[in-house]
Amino acid sequence: MREIIVTDNPNHLKGEISFEERQRQLDEQTAREELEQKKAKQSPYNEFAQFNIESAINVNIMYDLAKSPAASQLFWFITKNMDGYNALIASYKVFEEALNMSESTVMRGIKKLKEMGILHIKKSGSTNVYMLNPKVVWKSWGNNMKYCKFPANIILAESEQYPDAHEIFSKQMHRVMNKKDN
Repeated sequence: MREIIVTDNPNHLKGEISFEERQRQLDEQTAREELEQKKAKQSPYNEFAQFNIESAINVNIMYDLAKSPAASQLFWFITKNMDGYNALIASYKVFEEALNMSESTVMRGIKKLKEMGILHIKKSGSTNVYMLNPKVVWKSWGNNMKYCKFPANIILAESEQYPDAHEIFSKQMHRVMNKKDN
């Protein structure tokens, strides 16, 4: 890597540059990086998932999903909302509200997905981490499969939150700010 010498009085013959020139270079680099990130977010593949259709087992799984509307809705909801490593943290309440299902219907759908070998559930304290089988569906590059299972997207149901959470937070901030002022 080439060394960059930045000085107040640059000697261009020695490859030195001014602070202003270096700042301009850094600003241009930042602008290029931001443009690349913006282009990546506009990619038609942001909502892309890979399905393994080579296995007869997976073809049967898709047929079985068609026979169970609750399991099918849950499968597609998790597929759409999971991160690039096939993981999603969400409560039953999220599934109930997002899919307009009763708790018992959600429970039956999840049970069916587990029985089919599509869904794996891990616990993080009292929280469920839902992971779809990467041999069925995968949401990242194939060589990332070894990293399956974390990090996770987390979806919260508004109805499960404290109704006065914002008010509590603002009071706590006010108290902290008062302590600093003293």
